[in-house]
Amino acid sequence: MVGSQSNPDKKKNQHTASVLLTNKIGLHARPAIQLTKLAKRFSSQIQIKTAPDSPWIDAKSIVQVMAAKAPKGTVLDIAVNGKDARQALLALVELIKNNFGEKPADSLDASSEAGHIASRGLAIGKVVVYQKRLFDERSSGTAENEMQLFHRSIKATQSALGSLIENAEKDIAEVLEYQLSLLKDRSLIDPAVAAIATGTSAHSAWTQTLNELVGRFEKTDDQYFRGRTSDLVDLKQHVLGHIYGKTETLPPLSQDSIVIAEDLSPSDFALLDRRHCKGIALNKGSLNSHVALLARSRGIPMLVGLATVTAKADTPAILDAVEGQLIVAPDQETVANYQRRLESEEKQGKALQTYLTVKPTMPTGERVYVGINVGTLEDLKLISPDHCDGIGLVRTEFLFDSGMEMPDEEKQFQVYKKLAQWAGEKPVIVRTLDAGGDKPVEGLTEKDESNPFLGVRGIRLSLLNEDVFRIQLSALVRASAHGNLKIMLPMVTVPLEVERVKNLLQEILVQLQRKDPALTAPPLGIMVEVPAVAMCIEDFDTDFFSIGSNDLIQYVTACDRGEPKVAHLYTGANRAVLQLIRTTIDHGRRTGKQVSLCGDMASQSDYFDVLLDLGLRHLSVSPADLARVKAAITARNENKIDKK
Repeated sequence: MVGSQSNPDKKKNQHTASVLLTNKIGLHARPAIQLTKLAKRFSSQIQIKTAPDSPWIDAKSIVQVMAAKAPKGTVLDIAVNGKDARQALLALVELIKNNFGEKPADSLDASSEAGHIASRGLAIGKVVVYQKRLFDERSSGTAENEMQLFHRSIKATQSALGSLIENAEKDIAEVLEYQLSLLKDRSLIDPAVAAIATGTSAHSAWTQTLNELVGRFEKTDDQYFRGRTSDLVDLKQHVLGHIYGKTETLPPLSQDSIVIAEDLSPSDFALLDRRHCKGIALNKGSLNSHVALLARSRGIPMLVGLATVTAKADTPAILDAVEGQLIVAPDQETVANYQRRLESEEKQGKALQTYLTVKPTMPTGERVYVGINVGTLEDLKLISPDHCDGIGLVRTEFLFDSGMEMPDEEKQFQVYKKLAQWAGEKPVIVRTLDAGGDKPVEGLTEKDESNPFLGVRGIRLSLLNEDVFRIQLSALVRASAHGNLKIMLPMVTVPLEVERVKNLLQEILVQLQRKDPALTAPPLGIMVEVPAVAMCIEDFDTDFFSIGSNDLIQYVTACDRGEPKVAHLYTGANRAVLQLIRTTIDHGRRTGKQVSLCGDMASQSDYFDVLLDLGLRHLSVSPADLARVKAAITARNENKIDKK
């Protein structure tokens, strides 16, 4: 019910309404963010209350709105006062009556499948299904014949990869060269050769060898490590194809297409006709696979982790890699809506590039710094150092990725040095190895843990393997002389862990200063991802803090972020999550220590208002999201200035 108030006891020109909350979760999480975000678009004062005897609260304050704890069935009273009061009230009532965009459970389209966004964008096309060949058992020959067949197949695969490399674009060629180097590595080939020599068939020996290697990484939830399995699976398929005499080819694309597959390899991607490949949807895949990186660099929308995609070839489909869903056989109205969105996205995409050089500020003029997350040196090719405020997160796991041997100090030093030199005077925050539990590193991580997410990972693993940790710290200290490099520790739980690292750093620095007296210890910070740290943040004596929102949400809500059945509970809009983020930011403000956020929340526009209102001024996002995030922050703050 909407009306106007003329009661002299009320504010003049005040408009009020009472609306029933009918959405599934009430005024919690995302609905609360949507309401406050909409309220901030208007200059009028907007207040709400959840019961006749409850106090009025500011509808533009996410903290107050979420604290109201209004469940489904609550009658929400709204009072708006100001020059645009009526427009504001109508907009808020419409938002609530439309269930904040939620679909009723009985109206969900069974042909809609949710996935993780590997490359942002929208695509409309016909389904093309690509299925990897399954190889049956074959009759094997003598050990000598099988050995000859195996070596011929390896050489044929090397030759095929070489031909692809010659004709591929530079970045694709570099990925394929990585695969070719794996295929030439004796530690990969020798186990299969040994098995064949004892009478195992060529196909069984090769399959067993690759499956064992893939098994070290395939079950991990870590995006980067899982991404590397596709290279090994691709090599397995290529060699088996030559052993069986049945090499694979992708189905031809003759129209705008959405390619659906269990997974795609870099060599598959190299063969895609990108004139017609408008989007990619994978049952498996990884956010940090080579194919995901290639898709992002070319602006091809891509979803991964779609658990069950059952789409027939040539069926119309929409790939929404903005909301994270694949819609198969959409109706005409849905197609028309997405066509309009696609046209709008294309226009916005071109306009966004102009924001790369923008330095976002708050309405007060205070700077908002936006750095980038880096998972490999390849990421630096996607962006200019002039366009970002340094590197807010370097994931060093890629250096320990091969599964063959540990990187020595010199190899690590050269990589860290390149990162520091690329950024110049801007900060480069390098996270020490965040492996362990579900992120295996051969010869380093624990095996058969009963609960890997709560086991030996991050700084716990590094402190248990001090010899490996010392090598990484030494390389980082040396590299810090070549730029503004900082060290960050993952999965810290108690202050004692920080103190132990400080002691190690001091010992290493003393040793290095014997050769180079000018060396100094780089700043040391920690990830805030364990709730115990955020709750007692004042106990941690470090130079800076970086909020890892992905793990923080996971631990606060007790939800696996990769499990679709609890996806509705895994949200940064959870009031407990926001309170811990607020506690960390407030501590940084009081002590003058930088607090940044480098998880997915940093690039999700739904959270910009609440994070900036909480006082966050440092974000770190993927290179692909940099322009969009800067544009959104700039537009948000310009809108606030206009209303003053």
